[in-house]
Amino acid sequence: MRKFLNLPKIKNKTLAKQYSYLLKYTDDRSSEECQWLAISVFDHWLYKTNSFSIVENATDKQKLTWTNQIYQFLLDIVELERPIYFKYAGKHTKSSIQFRDYVGETPIGQFLCKQYDDIYEPNVIFESIALHLMFEDNWTIILDYQDLEKLEPVLNLMNQHNLYALPVERVENLNMYSEVEAMLTKMNLDNLKCRSL
Repeated sequence: MRKFLNLPKIKNKTLAKQYSYLLKYTDDRSSEECQWLAISVFDHWLYKTNSFSIVENATDKQKLTWTNQIYQFLLDIVELERPIYFKYAGKHTKSSIQFRDYVGETPIGQFLCKQYDDIYEPNVIFESIALHLMFEDNWTIILDYQDLEKLEPVLNLMNQHNLYALPVERVENLNMYSEVEAMLTKMNLDNLKCRSL
């Protein structure tokens, strides 16, 4: 059985325009197109404080707890909005984008959790939230978002699952963490802020 069906051409054209920046290299994107924010079970980047021993010394039970935090976040975000998948198409790498609906037998939330286990780039977007997800190591997800105001329900989900908002400094051109901090303060969610900048 097929896992994906292509969206109709008109819908695909609309999404391709909204997410056209995905065809660019990260360094060529502007903060007007998108911004990046990391979410993690940790309240700081482990490399910043040379704290990888936290992971190395963690019990299997603790690691399972961290994994379940991420899983539950993913299961809940697909309840906020059903995601749309995409693939790069064309003769040359990343020359166009084809958006697709997931139609597989596995529930979409479970499918997304399985992708988190296996890959870094699930090629998934959330249209209304204007969000593109990417996965990292050490129980971390990258939120590639277009509108901070639309991210409010996602920030609330992070709070429900004890996840922290971390700046993504490696993409300086897309790191708008001061705006995120202001939003978290406005939402009374200062507890989500990075503890070590």
